[in-house]
Amino acid sequence: GSSAPRFLTRPKAFVVSVGKDATLSCQIVGNPTPQVSWEKDQQPVAAGARFRLAQDGDLYRLTILDLALGDSGQYVCRARNAIGEAFAAVGLQVDAEA
Repeated sequence: GSSAPRFLTRPKAFVVSVGKDATLSCQIVGNPTPQVSWEKDQQPVAAGARFRLAQDGDLYRLTILDLALGDSGQYVCRARNAIGEAFAAVGLQVDAEA
């Protein structure tokens, strides 16, 4: 039968140093297969430049390359299908090099 998207695993909060990469990942199931998008501070995150979006089965990843202080903030993974939507929020904190 059909089911609204639901998170099997949610992204975990991260603290990372400037210049490193961070990968936020979550596992989402739903029928029909949900469309998954990422937002930062309520703005959509578009793939390209330093942002990589990947999907591997029901695992969805957002990788941010070469982190800058401005990448700190709240990221939201949002999953939608015809039945409903679900989202998970996660904090990313980028620290200056020690």
